[in-house]
Amino acid sequence: MRRMASRALVKSGLCPLLVPSPRRYTSSTACGATNCLCAARRTRTSEIASMTTARSTALADTSSTMSTTPGLVNAHHHLYSALARGMPGPKRSARNFADMLSLVWWRLDAAHDLDTIYWSAKLGALEAALAGTTCIID
Repeated sequence: MRRMASRALVKSGLCPLLVPSPRRYTSSTACGATNCLCAARRTRTSEIASMTTARSTALADTSSTMSTTPGLVNAHHHLYSALARGMPGPKRSARNFADMLSLVWWRLDAAHDLDTIYWSAKLGALEAALAGTTCIID
């Protein structure tokens, strides 16, 4: 049975930074000869060199295929609303926030049961994961 890696490094790749232009990391800009981009957890550069030789470290080379970003965080979500996309619209347009609550969201709340809440949350979480979100606060 193959043991799963407990740590992971990403090698090369394009790293979109929160600056006007992303840049490609190379061995000289990332962390020396290992040519790695980032570790799965906060890691000192000196630790990364030893991680590349450890058997418990997985190395993903993204130099030709992918960009690498940290996991995104959605700090305000309403997972129960994922199924609202299939819900019929209200008979009249909402004029204000109170109307929107009573005509749409409270109707959805009343229609949900434990099963639909489960599947709505699961759908919302899967869609978030596909978009790179690794943490949701609902």
